[in-house]
Amino acid sequence: MKKLIEIIIFLFCSITLFAQQLPYSSQLSNTDFVWNPAQTAVNTDMKTTGFFRQQWLGFDGAPRTAFVGLEYPFLKSNMSGGGALISDKVGPINKFGAMLNYSYKLQELIKRDDQLSIGISASFTQFTFDPTQEIFNDSDDLLLSTTKQSQFYPSIGAGFYYINNVEEYYDNAFFVGFSASQAYATNLLLESGNFERAMHLFGTVGAKVYGYDYMIEPKINLNVVNGELVDILANVTFEMEEVFWAGMGFSTSSEFSIQGGAIFPDLIQRDTELRIGALANIGVGNDRPTNFGPGFELFVAYLFDVD
Repeated sequence: MKKLIEIIIFLFCSITLFAQQLPYSSQLSNTDFVWNPAQTAVNTDMKTTGFFRQQWLGFDGAPRTAFVGLEYPFLKSNMSGGGALISDKVGPINKFGAMLNYSYKLQELIKRDDQLSIGISASFTQFTFDPTQEIFNDSDDLLLSTTKQSQFYPSIGAGFYYINNVEEYYDNAFFVGFSASQAYATNLLLESGNFERAMHLFGTVGAKVYGYDYMIEPKINLNVVNGELVDILANVTFEMEEVFWAGMGFSTSSEFSIQGGAIFPDLIQRDTELRIGALANIGVGNDRPTNFGPGFELFVAYLFDVD
């Protein structure tokens, strides 16, 4: 009976996650460029990033996401470029691909030091379905009789990001961004069926409130798929300049999270910064399945000011 309950839960979640198709955004800072191309190298820092997320520890086939990325600002041309290699695995479904971002920056539109970025992304993903990784109750399930299937598909996304003060630790700032991933994408033509790629919407809004040597950042992220799956992530972080950051958050998917990290300035050479952090989350809602364990995220970034 316990195994049967796990199967039912997994099938329900597989439907949801397949409809979701792309991983939801993170509450860790400096990762938003993966979900919004307009947030690629917003200021004057070149940045390399590594990220890993494991959800629902102890649950077979739980989502696992990882990426490595690079962002570079072309200051004289008022634009930025970047990209990432992304891996996302959920049960028998595995996606691996590359993403390329381009962002053009319009500066001082309303006031000094404000900036509107308009970005576009192109993704190239290999989708693989492996029936041997399925959790099943019926050994005669038709999907189990299929062979390992793989399909390559491209997609295009776009977005914008506005911040009224791009200079950090200079003056308080307000920011807002919105993007659409898989705004255009080819369908998956597999042996087991023809699957349509869904558009994913990502939004962010927040503020940066500065003190003499610290910053407080309240922020809300929004994830929407097909107007049906909606997840809102609210969090607040406190950062001591060039020392550490810490924060907490909550999402409408009934997850509470805490995060923290260390900041190492002028590592290897001047005008650089190494950030290493982690986030842990746990389900707190009564309607959440009890066998969905906690999750965690790991994050590392190296920044170099090219100005």
